[in-house]
Amino acid sequence: MERSQVIDSIRQLAARVLPKGSTLYLYGSRARGDWREEIKDLLCYLRLSVNPNDEEALRRIINKPARGIGDTTVKKLLAAAATAGTSI
Repeated sequence: MERSQVIDSIRQLAARVLPKGSTLYLYGSRARGDWREEIKDLLCYLRLSVNPNDEEALRRIINKPARGIGDTTVKKLLAAAATAGTSI
């Protein structure tokens, strides 16, 4: 998929997900505007649906919405996964 197709897909997705009147600016591959954090979280959920081993995406959304999973728990999960040779 070309970069322009990815940006177009993000715009279409944002148009469906964000409330009307919200501002979203796309500069290259970065989203800026009123819903920047929510867009990044949504993209992480999508990344995890495609690749369940994506630890970076999981770390971003593991406690969004709040689930009571703190830094200590995440560190313990990472240590256990490293010992087992798997991803969390």
